[in-house]
Amino acid sequence: MPHTLKTDSSAKKPSALERLGYIFDTAISKGPSVLVVWLLIFAVVFVLLVGILVFVAGVAPAADGKTPDFNQQLWNSLLHFLDNGNFSGEQLASGAPYLIFMALVTIGGILFSAAITGILTNGLAGQLETLRKGRSKVLEQDHSLILGWSPQIFAMLGELILAHQDHPKRAIVILADRDKVQMEDDIREVLGDTGKVRIVCRTGNPIDLRDLERVSPQHSHSILIANPGGEGSDAEVIKMVLALTHSLKSDPTPPTLVAELHDAANLEAANLVGRNLTRYVVGSDLISKIMVQTCRQSGLSVVYSELLSFKGMELYFVPCFIHTPDTLEPKTFGEALAAFEQISVLGLRRPSGQILLNPPMDTTLEASDQYIVLAQDAAQIAKRLHTSSPNIQAQKIAHTLPEPAQPEHVLLLGWNRRATSMISELESYVAPGSRLTVV
Repeated sequence: MPHTLKTDSSAKKPSALERLGYIFDTAISKGPSVLVVWLLIFAVVFVLLVGILVFVAGVAPAADGKTPDFNQQLWNSLLHFLDNGNFSGEQLASGAPYLIFMALVTIGGILFSAAITGILTNGLAGQLETLRKGRSKVLEQDHSLILGWSPQIFAMLGELILAHQDHPKRAIVILADRDKVQMEDDIREVLGDTGKVRIVCRTGNPIDLRDLERVSPQHSHSILIANPGGEGSDAEVIKMVLALTHSLKSDPTPPTLVAELHDAANLEAANLVGRNLTRYVVGSDLISKIMVQTCRQSGLSVVYSELLSFKGMELYFVPCFIHTPDTLEPKTFGEALAAFEQISVLGLRRPSGQILLNPPMDTTLEASDQYIVLAQDAAQIAKRLHTSSPNIQAQKIAHTLPEPAQPEHVLLLGWNRRATSMISELESYVAPGSRLTVV
């Protein structure tokens, strides 16, 4: 049996005053700008009403034997409304009715001034609070963008600050799901003064496309995705990469994207999402390899610290320029090794992205190749070629044969998720018959 909705016909309908109050409440809830408009309307109507009443009642005192016309009385009402001090200049001889009207318009002006001051103050405070929350748009160009927050964020910022010393106008922008002021305080406490390098923090979810749009990823120079760590952190990184690739899909020259993963098992899925735009660093595997290699070769840790830091020597890609045969521009990799004054050539990068470290000396250089060089800074790369061929004394170069590998005994103290990859890496170096003891 169908049910019917019963209505109470005796329910009281809202009155006109209640409807007017509802419309007013809805209007002022839209923000300070609407309140200012309402106050201006109140000021115009109130001044106009008082001016009309005074003119119609004819209570305005005569000046120089002439009664003020409507425009003059309207102007007097406006002056009393805007400047409360005008009321003190009125004389008792003006008559009680006129003084009452002017007192009312003066009180209205006082209320208007107080209300407009409060609205502007609250609006400014709200705007400052919005800025403090870090929800405003970043209008930087060619900046370095960091998405997410992790314990390694300070090391990343330290290296970026060193890298930006040659580009003081290039800012560092951070978008993370943390309080903006807290991020700024933590950075200031750990890193101290960052010099001319500006660090801009914004609060937001790096997976949200609207929050991403506020930090202008399409105008950035490079984008780093920090791994937050913990359970499911690689999934969060992959989600950030997915949001970024969607945001940059229409960009013909997208910025460089680098992301950190903890588990190499997630690399295949990450590469599928990255669309060949993202370079992944598997932190656990990289650290495992570095630990094994440095424990087998004394002093290698100093070399890695030098290469992986912007302090001291750094790695650069330098275009290979092939000119006419009568120039000193090298034609083979062997010639390139001795062709530069203050930089060391380590290898080549082909246009396909192939990396050749220490290739055969007779490897022919092509115009689209790039040198992989080790230099103090970018300024040294400008001093490219020797003005003359270097004098190499080949007879003084010593040639030695490597010693045969002997079985070793390695001690591994402790255990974590990188232990298995460290053991696998160690197996690639030791001789047959070696022994590993795990405690």
